[in-house]
Amino acid sequence: MEGTPPTPLDYQAAAVARPVSVVRFGRAATLLLLANTLLGGAMLLAVFFVDRLGAATWAMVAAGALLIYVTLGCMSAERPRFGRAVALGAVAAVLAGVALARNVAAADALAAEITRGKTGVVTVYFETDQGALLATLLLAWKLSAAAVIAAGALVLFAAFCLWRATRPNS
Repeated sequence: MEGTPPTPLDYQAAAVARPVSVVRFGRAATLLLLANTLLGGAMLLAVFFVDRLGAATWAMVAAGALLIYVTLGCMSAERPRFGRAVALGAVAAVLAGVALARNVAAADALAAEITRGKTGVVTVYFETDQGALLATLLLAWKLSAAAVIAAGALVLFAAFCLWRATRPNS
C-alpha cells in the first residue's frame, strides 16, 4: 500500500502510552476532574433520600448533574468549552452551597430537638428514625461541603484555562 496516506488513527507510540486527559491537563487537573465527577455522582444519589433531605435534595441533584456535565461535557470534550465550564461550574458551586446551608440548618435543628431538655451525653441509635435522619443529614452536609470546594476549584481551573487559551501570544 505504498503511496496511501496514513490513517488518522496512526498514532505515534509515545502519544499512546499516556491517557488523553493527562496529556491535555496534567495529573493534578485530571484528579480534580475525577473528584468532581465522583462528587457529582454522589450528589445525584441524594434523590433516593428525598424524604429525609427535603428541598436540599433538589439543589444537590442539580449541582451533581451540573458537575458531571461540566467535567464530561465541557472539560473533557475534544474542544473544551472553558467559558461554559466556568459559568455552569459557578452555578453548581452555588447550588451545592445552598444544599450545604439547608443540610446544616436541618442537622442543627434535629440535634437541638433530640437534646432538648436532656443533660449529659445523649446517645442516638442509628436504628431509630431520628438517628437515621441525623446520620443522613450529617453525611449530606459533608458531601455538599466537599462539592462546594471541588466545584470552586474546578471553576478556578477552568477560568485559568480560559485565560490561558484566550490571551494573545507574547
